[in-house]
Amino acid sequence: MSCTDTVNYMLQHPTGIDKIAALIVNVARLNPLAGKANSELVSMLNEFRCILRLPGLYKLLVNFDRRDSLESHLSTAINVCYYLTEGLAFLGNKQIISMSKSREDQLSLISCRCWLLDTLLTIYQLFKKVRSTHDKQDQWDLAANALSLPLCIHWSIGSGLGLSKQQIGALGLFSTVVQVRKLLRALHEKKQ
Repeated sequence: MSCTDTVNYMLQHPTGIDKIAALIVNVARLNPLAGKANSELVSMLNEFRCILRLPGLYKLLVNFDRRDSLESHLSTAINVCYYLTEGLAFLGNKQIISMSKSREDQLSLISCRCWLLDTLLTIYQLFKKVRSTHDKQDQWDLAANALSLPLCIHWSIGSGLGLSKQQIGALGLFSTVVQVRKLLRALHEKKQ
């Protein structure tokens, strides 16, 4: 599959669009001399990614299966809370629904804490899996989630961890590259 075919295929799926936007966002954050235009681009793409996640709520609910494991139910509950609070905060920020700035900030913080909980649960699940299977992709996923942890913590506390934009970009970029690599493998396998 050519590079053009791959990009075209990625642009046909919300997950692929999200990963391309995440790559742009994290690369843009690496530039310490970036100006207002760069900040506006990052802000716009992050808002776009938030909108892309909203259909994920529907997918979570439709794919819910009572027979799944307790960990799976916990993950679903965390992600439903994450998508709802992030979406409500976004809609409040855009004044689509009426809410105070403090309520919007509170919902945004809860959303980030849900992301933190989901990341911790994912790390736990991947750690168990890697110990038994030694699968390379699972090892990459574990590393990506472990490197996302400082980002989750940074945005889950009001004052942050003091990470610079460049540090946020570097941590986010590694995680995004691992996710893009996994997505490209899945797309390649699907084409065969």
